[in-house]
Amino acid sequence: MRSQEFILAELKRLFDPESVNAFGPIFGPVSETKIEAAQRQLATKFPSSYRLFLQNYGAAQFSSIDVLGISEPKEGSYDTFFDVVVQTLTWRNMMPAEDALPGDSIYVATDSGEVFFCLDMSQSSDEMAPVIARGGGIRPQKVAADFLDLLRKIATEAEPFPDLQR
Repeated sequence: MRSQEFILAELKRLFDPESVNAFGPIFGPVSETKIEAAQRQLATKFPSSYRLFLQNYGAAQFSSIDVLGISEPKEGSYDTFFDVVVQTLTWRNMMPAEDALPGDSIYVATDSGEVFFCLDMSQSSDEMAPVIARGGGIRPQKVAADFLDLLRKIATEAEPFPDLQR
């Protein structure tokens, strides 16, 4: 079990400007009230690493991946594209149904193309939920042990997901 201190230290390291995949805007932090409201809307409890990311960063853009979160719209700088609630509910209600996001998944990141990354809450604990890549003509597949592992790959690897199986 990882402590909050460990997770916070790792998040700080990953958001260092010296990271391989320099990040763009950060849309946070987010209040506990907004996080709780998002959890209610999605009928789930976020794993601790995602909660701490939201509390400290809100949402973020890296050079190759956008990490969704919660944020107040800011003039000229925020779009519902980065909102975890909007995107998760939209993809859960997709038509045709075979393209829909499972009801126990949370859409947390996208490569700004067709591939997106979800927390699989059906396999979660307080600490962890595996990350599944979906869409873009690939078969759904596990790409990270949890949200923190996903961020590590995004922040430190030049091409974080070269082997997605189609």
